[in-house]
Amino acid sequence: MTGKRGQVTLFIIVGIALVILTGIYTYYIQTQVEEAELVPPKAEPIKNFVESCISNSAEQGLQLLALQGGYLEIPAEVERDTASYLSLGDGAVKLPYWYYRGNSRIPSLSLMENQLSRYISSNADSCMQNFQAFDKEFEITAEASPKITVTIGEKDVIAAAEYPLNIKSKADDEEIKLTKFRAVLPVRLKQMYGVASQLMQEENRNSFLEQSTIDLMALHPDIPFTGMEFKCGQMRWRLSEIQANLQEMLYFNAQKMRIENTDYAPFLADKAAYQALKKYTMEDFVEGRVTQLSAPDDAYDYFHFLYDIGIKKTDLGAGFQYFPEWGMQIEARPSESNILKSNVGKSGYKLLNFVCINIYHFTYDVRYPILVSIRDDTAFKGRGYTFRFSFPVLINHNKPDRQDTATAVFEAPSADTDLACSLRGDEVYDIRALGTDEHGISNIELQGVNISYDCFQFSCQLGVTRADEGLYRLRTQLPQSCSNGFIVAEKEGYMQGRAQVLDSTDVDVKLSKLRTLKMNVLRHKLISGKIEAAEPLAKNMVALVSLKNLDEPAADTLYGQFPDKDAVIALIDSHANYEVTVHLYDTVDNILIGGYQGTWNVADADISGKSGLVFHAVEYIPKPLNEEDQFKLITYLQDNAAYKDALKPRFE
Repeated sequence: MTGKRGQVTLFIIVGIALVILTGIYTYYIQTQVEEAELVPPKAEPIKNFVESCISNSAEQGLQLLALQGGYLEIPAEVERDTASYLSLGDGAVKLPYWYYRGNSRIPSLSLMENQLSRYISSNADSCMQNFQAFDKEFEITAEASPKITVTIGEKDVIAAAEYPLNIKSKADDEEIKLTKFRAVLPVRLKQMYGVASQLMQEENRNSFLEQSTIDLMALHPDIPFTGMEFKCGQMRWRLSEIQANLQEMLYFNAQKMRIENTDYAPFLADKAAYQALKKYTMEDFVEGRVTQLSAPDDAYDYFHFLYDIGIKKTDLGAGFQYFPEWGMQIEARPSESNILKSNVGKSGYKLLNFVCINIYHFTYDVRYPILVSIRDDTAFKGRGYTFRFSFPVLINHNKPDRQDTATAVFEAPSADTDLACSLRGDEVYDIRALGTDEHGISNIELQGVNISYDCFQFSCQLGVTRADEGLYRLRTQLPQSCSNGFIVAEKEGYMQGRAQVLDSTDVDVKLSKLRTLKMNVLRHKLISGKIEAAEPLAKNMVALVSLKNLDEPAADTLYGQFPDKDAVIALIDSHANYEVTVHLYDTVDNILIGGYQGTWNVADADISGKSGLVFHAVEYIPKPLNEEDQFKLITYLQDNAAYKDALKPRFE
């Protein structure tokens, strides 16, 4: 029984194999017949003409497909949403993002094949122009429109057409029928698509573009992230300038990005030279343990801009591009009216109230488009072919965020500010800036003073004071959404003036004229309570100076630093009472080593005609390296009245 069952099973297997082999043989024979369709010599020009039209239409379709990221027909949901594609050529080309709001929009190969088929079908007829070129020799009638089938293969794209043509020779009435046509386009679209798809998937998994962008931002000296600086005066940054700096960096650095195992511009050194650096940490470099190793100049590019997406070796090329005109959405937190400000703090010591410390921490949301090009330089017999696609780079609170769901994060905050500043009330305000002019005449209207309106939550530029009916003033309306704000007047050579808008439409703002003085700081060693003679500062010392106007507590504090490339300080060019603070800082050990704190009365006669100002500071000896000695220094600076009188600032 078992033997019979085994024979039956064997017969079934053999039968199935025969069926499969027969099918394969039949397909092969049919394919050979199709390819070997007999074409009389006199019909060869017609066949070549049709296949040429198919080939030309197919190449046009492939070029458009490459321009639009694999889409010949842009999906309706993309067309309606301008944020879902990269607009190029003044909007003539729309490049749909392959990733948008957490969803993949990579077109499939079958979609591209179907769209190419439709494109060729609709364009081939117009190319053939009813065969008018053959009217003198033949009557050609098409039984149906061409039915195009496109196959995207590993090494080429094939456009096969079923196009039944009845051809009658006018010379001898011979009738010929042609049905099958074929065009082979030598372009490795499938391989290019594979590289592009793999790159997009790896980017969504690993966010390498986002991380590279964050690294670039952190490296730029004018893009603040987190820091603490011993510097007097609040530090400020404009978001527009940060954006411009970032866009410029991306423009230059996107071109340096490479894909491992593709054909890219070589690095300066062999791969082994870069791999040798991997075993070292940042601490090794900082602490000098790496002494004989020379890093190539493009080591940063190798470690930050070479992306391994897991593809096999290929001669295809890949490149990245970003242009500032493509735009960028950026938001910073905290910020006010697109201005980023540091927190001006004080030292941790309760008594050391004059050490200026700027502390800041900002987080950014960034969204910008990147364009990726995959190149096949061998395509179309050396003419080449470039397939492009695009996607947004997405950063949320300084971290990669490939979800792209919170689009509200990227709304530009300046839009509301611009609107609030543009909507003005009906009342006209007469604004005048009063101060001492260049001739020494006081309480006179000043021209060329920049006037703005500080409305607590935002600031609006109003204009400049100019000659108006014999007066220097600015007449303007104020933003209607804000009341009782401050008129701010600013002019070079004057201290900023502020005046609150209350009941009157006549607003006078007083500005104090400043005198710029060449600054010097001298140190006096403090040894066992004794103050030594004045000496210049040592090379490892820096002095930070601040003068607070005690007569006008709301006025800006005046700052200076020595040594400095300018080494100047500006004082009010008239009588004033100041609280003077100097701290002497050791730049090697990063500690406070001395200073000065006291009040200083300046009369008109004191400052008149003066061009220089010398500040004096004690230097605590021995150097206060521990917390106990630091406390002793601070106590001395705060409480010792004798040194305060002896070391007051002096004009020169």
